[in-house]
Amino acid sequence: LRPGPLLGAIFGQAMYLLPWLWIALLAVLFGAVRRLIRGEASEAERFLVSQSATPLLLFTAVACLRPVLPHWTLVGYLSVFPLLGHVLSESWATSKVGLRRRIFASAVVPVVVASVFLTQHYTGFLQAGAVGRLGLLSASIDPTAEMYGWDQVAGKLRSRGLLDQPDTFLFTGNWYSGGQVAYAVRGSSTPVLCYHPWDARSFGYWSRPENWVGRTGYLIALKDRWNESPAYARFFAEMTLVDEFDVQRMGKTIRSVRVYRCRDQRVAFPFGNTPRPGGATRSAYLEGGRDASPTISR
Repeated sequence: LRPGPLLGAIFGQAMYLLPWLWIALLAVLFGAVRRLIRGEASEAERFLVSQSATPLLLFTAVACLRPVLPHWTLVGYLSVFPLLGHVLSESWATSKVGLRRRIFASAVVPVVVASVFLTQHYTGFLQAGAVGRLGLLSASIDPTAEMYGWDQVAGKLRSRGLLDQPDTFLFTGNWYSGGQVAYAVRGSSTPVLCYHPWDARSFGYWSRPENWVGRTGYLIALKDRWNESPAYARFFAEMTLVDEFDVQRMGKTIRSVRVYRCRDQRVAFPFGNTPRPGGATRSAYLEGGRDASPTISR
């Protein structure tokens, strides 16, 4: 048993839903379960509780043994919202003023939180290391950092003429960076791929690996993954570093990016969602079976 993941799953739900809403949903759900046990629940309550209990119990049990993401469990709360709405409608007649205040506060707080989030995304007023900022968040823990600056990446690619070239494509080493790049370069004719051997997500279904043999790819690599570019070298005739730059927000570096021109893909990269080899890391998997020394130049 692992109490850490269990507590993370429970309190993660509270943060995703906002604590007061989470508490209200749980209170309503427990009340419906008590009526169900006593045989006093209506047909609608029995149905909604049955829809809620399975995912809540299942993912909470899994969280006792391994980490789960909070939103896995949140589907179990969807059917509790009608129950909460019914309770609020019954309470409206007796405590209209107090209930109106609580509903107003519940509506205002998410707007305030979203405003802070968006302000941080565009200005970085909480970030550390930038002049005139509060210095509360480093880039590694800033929840807005991963989404920021991909338009700068697209601008660099466009200024170098790397978009809309015939028989070329862009690729990244993970699906979430691939999704950011694909959104940033939307409108161009250059396809974006994810070259990950066992977790390409939907990228693994949009084309076949052999479709890209003989073409030139541009790897969008992040500097914190130092072993990413050599791992792909055996799949191409030559890899050349064509650009290296920092994505900045208000003078502070958010991420460092390298762009490699990967000329003439020689063999198909197995980017489908294949089972992960036991205990293997991505770089070890890519390095295994190397049939030529990497040729990487600047």
